[in-house]
Amino acid sequence: MLTALWNELGFSDAFRRILRPHRQFDAEALLRVMVFTHLCDPKSKLRIHR
Repeated sequence: MLTALWNELGFSDAFRRILRPHRQFDAEALLRVMVFTHLCDPKSKLRIHR
């Protein structure tokens, strides 16, 4: 559900255009995980590694 919202808001396309020249890994996926983690637990910045 969150991924569908991410795509509907256009974040996926925007980050792909911005990050394309600098990508050696899936940076957009990492950004998506950080945003979703923050939405689920706004007080925790250290739980991203889980």
